[in-house]
Amino acid sequence: MQEIGKAGISAINLAVDSVDKHPGIPKYFNRIRSRLEYLVEMEQKYNYITFLNINITDENVDDVRRLTETAHAYGIPTDYHINEPPVVEYKTYRHRDKGKWITEKRLKDVDELVDWLIKKNIAGYTMVNSVDHLRAMKKFIRHELRPWPCRAGINSLIIRLDGSFAPCFELYGSTEDWGNIYDGPRFDPDRLAGLKARCAPRCLSTCNYQLAHYYQSVLWALQWIVKHAYSSILGVS
Repeated sequence: MQEIGKAGISAINLAVDSVDKHPGIPKYFNRIRSRLEYLVEMEQKYNYITFLNINITDENVDDVRRLTETAHAYGIPTDYHINEPPVVEYKTYRHRDKGKWITEKRLKDVDELVDWLIKKNIAGYTMVNSVDHLRAMKKFIRHELRPWPCRAGINSLIIRLDGSFAPCFELYGSTEDWGNIYDGPRFDPDRLAGLKARCAPRCLSTCNYQLAHYYQSVLWALQWIVKHAYSSILGVS
């Protein structure tokens, strides 16, 4: 962990979806608790941000609340996603029918969780998600989400292990040529627009939704700058 700090990493994103191990949810908090505490202890020394990345599934609603309160107690931010089927079809993926997607019987529970997260956000809990993004989750799980101005391939990209580019993590398995680290990017605006018209209703990417959120308003962009300057100067997440 010392090497992470020495490398100049600015943010460490820890994916945890439950407090203890659940069947089908292997990323649980108590498995990494001691490592997290050490990372938080070293934040001021190396000036990075640690945060918890939490995926809301059909079975971990209560865990999300507990993880949110735990992160707040440690003074670190949280980041939320709605568990969603892959946008790209993978021939080797065998869990489409048992991927813990949000089912009809859990809509009310997830609605109540989202309302609770919004209240915590407004109360000052540090979250990557905007209130607008949290509200959009309700429409998303009902398949009522309208296309939104995704910034993938415009202000963000994914570098695959082989050095090739993808517009976003959701399209990691795309076979289209978007460029690579050797030859440069090939993100054609028309190709991206056509792709997003098809995938946006099936995706609520936290990263790209937040990029879109801040690009819509100069005021929100300044808010982002001030927030990060505040955390850097005072050494808080």
